[in-house]
Amino acid sequence: VPSWHINAHSDTCRSSFSLLHMQGAGRTCGEEVETSWAHTNPLAASICEMGGANRHEALDDHWNAWNFHKTIG
Repeated sequence: VPSWHINAHSDTCRSSFSLLHMQGAGRTCGEEVETSWAHTNPLAASICEMGGANRHEALDDHWNAWNFHKTIG
């Protein structure tokens, strides 16, 4: 469980699933998923009206562009 979200969990969960205590886990906050999802908010108005296949294509296109821009800087 990412480091910021783990604080909302029980002591047992924190001791079992915190990235700080997992063997082989690197030092990371683990919250990158949350910050990158914020970029999908502008898509919400469009994709909520789409059918499943179109929604999938639109999200794939968005994430492909996201990855491309991360790669080229």
